[in-house]
Amino acid sequence: MPRINAGEVNLYYEVSGQGPPLLLINGYGDHTGHWFCMQPVLEHYFKVIAFDNRGAGRSDKPDLSYTMKMLAGDAAALLDVLGISRAHVFGVSMGGMVAQELALNHPQKLNSLVLGCTIPGGVNSIYPEPEVLAFLLDGERSKRLTTAEIAREMWSYTCTAAFRQTHPEVGEEYIRITAMFPAPQHGLQRQGDAIAAHDTYDRLLKIKSPTLVMAGGEDRLVPPQNTQNLAARIPGAQAIILDKAGHGFFYEAADSAGKIITDFLLDRS
Repeated sequence: MPRINAGEVNLYYEVSGQGPPLLLINGYGDHTGHWFCMQPVLEHYFKVIAFDNRGAGRSDKPDLSYTMKMLAGDAAALLDVLGISRAHVFGVSMGGMVAQELALNHPQKLNSLVLGCTIPGGVNSIYPEPEVLAFLLDGERSKRLTTAEIAREMWSYTCTAAFRQTHPEVGEEYIRITAMFPAPQHGLQRQGDAIAAHDTYDRLLKIKSPTLVMAGGEDRLVPPQNTQNLAARIPGAQAIILDKAGHGFFYEAADSAGKIITDFLLDRS
């Protein structure tokens, strides 16, 4: 099992493909397996490095306070140990928050930056509708439901109804993969605390990396207005909205999003 000591923690990681290095950063509670739709697209053009954030998957899960700066430090340390001086970085949802801190605190490590379905945090973020927010903040769910049931419920918010109906096999694979390495409750809590404290809005002007910000136009978890807000704050950033996709655009629009990302990154390799 490929695990590397990245300073404070041991991180699980996987490397595939050939080409310029591209670091993928997972969302809340996810692990490397959740890139199952997007990774095959990207590894045709890049050396893809996927890893599990602390608190989830097969990485260490210390029960202490997490911050986005800490998670970004883990990512930077992983690149150092792997001997990668610079990489493209693509983070989704919580991983997009980690990627923002990586760009701000370790700018020398980035060739370019892709932020997917994420927020700047704080009062300048657009949050979901009350029903969705109540779902996300339900800390008692794990006491009522199995891991597979939680994953199935999460899937209903992750992708559009049209995609779920026409591609049920993707949903079943998502549920299977989620149940393989479920994040413990304390890991979810610690990552959730880092999300709650995340706020880069006033610092986004300092990001120097070429940046692409993208989201699904029907994202119920992270309203796509956040993409426009991020792009407006990051100098020279481009914004792409995938009209018929939800939060999980990297599942339901993997081919089209992968082409957009690949074209953007190869132009900057």
